[in-house]
Amino acid sequence: MPRASSAFRFEPFLSRFVPPAVATIIAPPLEHVLWLRRLEQGYASLSQDLSPAEFAAHALDMLKVRFEAAGAVADIPAHGPLVIVAKHGSAGTR
Repeated sequence: MPRASSAFRFEPFLSRFVPPAVATIIAPPLEHVLWLRRLEQGYASLSQDLSPAEFAAHALDMLKVRFEAAGAVADIPAHGPLVIVAKHGSAGTR
């Protein structure tokens, strides 16, 4: 049975590289291992009328991701180039 298309589904992507029957078989285990179903449920639970900043805050909280900004956040330019240096403390959030 075909599943609904979603950004959290591997089957449409895999079908470009392997026969659709193979994609149908291997997509669900990959989605499970990568927690894509859980991410899809979390995304669906977020309100549609959140501002971008509110959406980011809720999404990071849902994923239990914390961040620190060294220095004043107000000093981040609203326009122009920006360099971000990040240390990935958890492989799952890469």
